[in-house]
Amino acid sequence: MTACTIDLPGSPKLHTSHSTASISSLTNDEPVTPVSASSTTSMDKVHKIRLGICCMDKKLKSDRHKNIMSRIAAYGDIEIIPFGDANILHRPIEEWPRCDVLIAYFSKGYPAHKVLTYVDKYRPCLINDLRAQMRLLRDRLSIKAILIAHNIPTPRYAVLNRDDPQHSVAEYDDKIVVNGTTIRKPFVEKPLNAEDHNVYVYYKGGGSRRLFRKVGNRSSEPSSCSCVRRTGNFIYEALIPSTTDIKVYTVGDCYVHAETRKAPTVDGIVERDVFHKEVRHKCRLTKYEKKIAHDIASAFDQQVCGFDIVRSREGRPFVIDVNGWSFVKSDRKYFDDCAQRLRAMCLQFDMSTLSPQRYDIARNVAINRAQHIVNATTNAFVDTEKMHICRGLFGIFRHGDRTPKQKYKCSTHNQNVISLISET
Repeated sequence: MTACTIDLPGSPKLHTSHSTASISSLTNDEPVTPVSASSTTSMDKVHKIRLGICCMDKKLKSDRHKNIMSRIAAYGDIEIIPFGDANILHRPIEEWPRCDVLIAYFSKGYPAHKVLTYVDKYRPCLINDLRAQMRLLRDRLSIKAILIAHNIPTPRYAVLNRDDPQHSVAEYDDKIVVNGTTIRKPFVEKPLNAEDHNVYVYYKGGGSRRLFRKVGNRSSEPSSCSCVRRTGNFIYEALIPSTTDIKVYTVGDCYVHAETRKAPTVDGIVERDVFHKEVRHKCRLTKYEKKIAHDIASAFDQQVCGFDIVRSREGRPFVIDVNGWSFVKSDRKYFDDCAQRLRAMCLQFDMSTLSPQRYDIARNVAINRAQHIVNATTNAFVDTEKMHICRGLFGIFRHGDRTPKQKYKCSTHNQNVISLISET
């Protein structure tokens, strides 16, 4: 299986609450060495960018999150400031930590409006556009509208909003007609609320499958019910038959990582490895799929973003969901690359907005720190003490062909033979 991490053309588009602007990537091609607080520099004290992490404790304490943040902190020029539930849920924003750059992302129980008030008042630079995250990624209809507006392929669909008296639905054995739009079976029924993961699939000939967030080793259950739900608002879209999903993760609009997993529509059984992690395989994206990743990161204003692709039998990709902020569950190379790129975004904020006086913009280097600026174009940073990563292999091999020897081995006591090799 081939590696899946791909650098895409383009440069990161970053957001500040002061203004929204594109900031070009750095182009130094030399290897990068992390900066530690003990490094000898001409500065009396290492300048540190304060990176605030405003998310719930469950996300903050996850292994993937700790893996990435520890790598960012290892450079020594970024201070990680976790907010946590104690601040987010129980304290006024005036008592929250101050930061220069903010990572904030939604999860269950997250006080989104409170966080937006903090952003408006203290105006930190944002890795992901927070309002777009709250306004767009929690509504499947908004997601569909943006995908279509940017010519990103997505399955054909129809919308049923029972709050609108003009909307209508009619069911048949092999199809559903929603407001005059026909969707033939098999089709998928998704709640408009993107936080509702109870997705149903209806099959031709009867029966359905109920998809849900993984519970133990199950991700779906079969059902004999063939009728769509009678209450609630839904999107109905054509099912793209496939045995695998492709989980795609962007970090900026110039980097993407992709993995395949067994689709939950197959049998609902989650394949797990010996560590009880879902089995995933690295996947190579096509050139067109790389462009889709670039377009989604730009269209949704999300530097770190996850989305799902399904390929049709003809190999054509369709985007079936956009999830917003997502990290890969377990991949060391991704952790290294993601940390490097997040650090690059912070340094670009520092260069353009936070402390531009510290930089010689003409040379894209920090004053008195010319050898320690992050290299945004390398594949990963190098930490000679604890992050040794193999990026290539050079081998010398010898062929295994041997010429047969024309000889015969035996033991003998014949004196005539012995005399030929005897000294006396």
